[in-house]
Amino acid sequence: DVADAVTSLPGGLGRSAALARFHVFSPSAGLLSGAAAFAAVWKRLPGWKMLGVIASHPLAEFFLEWAYRVFLRFRPFIVVLFSFSGVVSSSGR
Repeated sequence: DVADAVTSLPGGLGRSAALARFHVFSPSAGLLSGAAAFAAVWKRLPGWKMLGVIASHPLAEFFLEWAYRVFLRFRPFIVVLFSFSGVVSSSGR
């Protein structure tokens, strides 16, 4: 849980950066962020491997990264909308 101050983070990753984007640490590839991190996770999930392989293609990764960055700009507004709809409780859980 990167929000917990006692959680140790990989070298070079600050807490605010860890909270701002999706990150995954891979022993073979190191620290991955954004679309590359999603692709790495999808490759390991049963039934999602093919999507991970496709998402790892440079052209697909480029467009997925662009879409993720657009999503991140609107994420605060999306959280507010969900909090008003009752989907997200006030504690965030």
